[in-house]
Amino acid sequence: MNDPTQEKYFQIPQAVFERDGPFDQFKQDASIVTVETKEGKGFPAVLVLYPNYIIGMKGMKEIPFDPDDIQRVYQSDTDQKTRTDSKSWTIWNHPWKS
Repeated sequence: MNDPTQEKYFQIPQAVFERDGPFDQFKQDASIVTVETKEGKGFPAVLVLYPNYIIGMKGMKEIPFDPDDIQRVYQSDTDQKTRTDSKSWTIWNHPWKS
């Protein structure tokens, strides 16, 4: 899923973002959230670039869920205390990455 030719950016579905967001930012336009899929699986430490672009996840080189399956997004206390660093985060394709 980290294909550099990828044309579709990973996004929280607009309806979910409008219902659950906006999220507290740890840095300008950057939030860390937990994503819950329709199957009930939770994925913490998901890096979101405002407003709804999913650009990374702690410890994951590829996105482990289909963004179209996102049912809910929220920020846990752990998410709000998490920060990114270059050792444990891979930044995926997003509109501003060349």
